[in-house]
Amino acid sequence: MRKEVLYIILAVAITFVVYYDSFNNSFIWDDYPFVVYNKAIRSLDAKSLISFFTDRDTSSNSRTLSSDVYRPLVTASFAIDYRLLGLNPHLYHIENTALHLLNVFLVFSLVSSLFASTLPALLAALIFGIHPVQTEAVTWISGRSNVLFCFFYLAALLAHIGAPPNKRFSLALALFTAGLLAKEMAITLPVVMFLYDAHFPRKQWGLKKYAAYYTPFLAVSLAYLGARWSVVGGIMQGGSYWGSTVFENLMLTLKAVAGYIRLLFLPLNLRADYCLDMPGSIFDPDVVIALTVLTIVAASYAALRRNRVVSFFIAWFFVALIPVCNLVPFKAVMAERFLYLPSIAFAGLAALVMTRAEAFAPKIAASVFAGLLIFYGAGTMARNVDWRNEISLYTSDLARSPGSARFHYNLGFAYCREYLVGPFREKDLNLRAEYYAKAEAAFKNALRLRPDHADSHFYLGNVYSDLGLYDKAIECFKNALQADPGPGIYNNMGIVYYNRKEYDRAIECYKRALSLAWEVPQVGYLNLGDAYSKKREFTKARKAWEAALKASPGDKIVEEKVKNLKNAGF
Repeated sequence: MRKEVLYIILAVAITFVVYYDSFNNSFIWDDYPFVVYNKAIRSLDAKSLISFFTDRDTSSNSRTLSSDVYRPLVTASFAIDYRLLGLNPHLYHIENTALHLLNVFLVFSLVSSLFASTLPALLAALIFGIHPVQTEAVTWISGRSNVLFCFFYLAALLAHIGAPPNKRFSLALALFTAGLLAKEMAITLPVVMFLYDAHFPRKQWGLKKYAAYYTPFLAVSLAYLGARWSVVGGIMQGGSYWGSTVFENLMLTLKAVAGYIRLLFLPLNLRADYCLDMPGSIFDPDVVIALTVLTIVAASYAALRRNRVVSFFIAWFFVALIPVCNLVPFKAVMAERFLYLPSIAFAGLAALVMTRAEAFAPKIAASVFAGLLIFYGAGTMARNVDWRNEISLYTSDLARSPGSARFHYNLGFAYCREYLVGPFREKDLNLRAEYYAKAEAAFKNALRLRPDHADSHFYLGNVYSDLGLYDKAIECFKNALQADPGPGIYNNMGIVYYNRKEYDRAIECYKRALSLAWEVPQVGYLNLGDAYSKKREFTKARKAWEAALKASPGDKIVEEKVKNLKNAGF
């Protein structure tokens, strides 16, 4: 028991040291819609907690993201963080790491129970804890869903295998439910539990007893899918197959799975956006490599199926990937965070290999494992630095994946946001030209790769507008409207015309914006009133500003505008 405790402390301590530097990282990427701009998490009363489960708009301030995810426990955890320290990113990072450390402990407990030995448990916990591929799930605040659902997933599995199932059945079922409410990938848990039972059969359990045991898990899964459908309108994230045919999608999926295996063995060139070229045929070199890798894995499974732990972990790896393998259309073709749960199987298998090697050549095995830990730890710490802020992440990832239009766009947006909200906004306006020049270059790179990317046209237009290059701004906004007509584009084009004193054109744009479904109509009404006021059409201006107040009550500036016009008799 003392050795077991020391091993647990060692695994947790080393993992903590590796991730300690991430506590200083900033909000990045989806952290803004999920946390920074999400007003729903700023309240933690009973009504708000209920709304996390019933109102999809509480998950983020982005309708696109809100229609993709149903993770109310993640939203609740962000609300707790906000209650404690507001928008200080340190606490959010600390909580992610704390959950990861708990998962390190649970991995240790799981492997210890499977091997009936503490040494392989220590090795597996360390590999899982400091493997560089985990950084996206742990260091990225929005990766919270991965570390949170995995905690419930592992706890439920341990409840299932750690005692006679009938004694911990309710606990396992409750933890499974919590896992589903943290992330949809938890839906594979009953399958992994059944795999465990298939590899380690329970005495005096027949088909009827298994059916009675697993039926409630199936019922909870169906209830979750029904709740998800009711709240967000679908059981998956939606989208379409990545290829033009099911066969092309299958070839791309094979490449992704082989890529996952490669990342586990050789975690180099990590990045947050993977751009996989669509294979031309089954003889495409990447597909041939993928099929070769999977054939080797299948052969290993067949050859080692009598080793129950080995075959269980191999099956676990592939089952855990099913929800994100695009067998059902999914919006991401490949992402490192999807490996957080499957990597446990890799850690367990690696620990087994190391343990067997230690029995034959202990010094060599110890040296190899020490070198592996240094390699993994250094890689994770370096990757934590990449995730320091948006500019460092996108810059480092574009060096590895220059064909990512999304990250060129994200980099441009990051430069714009850094100038607008950065600490030097009012202190050093000379930096505007430097940051906007970098943003312009990034947006142009994105458009070179995706000429129809509406957001890149839109934000490039905003850069030109802020720089006073109005002709270029209007050209960009028109290009954006051709790609994806939206109210924000019409509104910002109206602002350009307003600044050029072309008030009739500005009014036309504002009206077009207000005729579309817009999340912030008060902005359009405010701008419309300003344009009417410039034309001295004060009655129309007052009506527009009153409409703005109706859409957003309590705006002191607009209230003052309306008050002044009323006092003037309009």
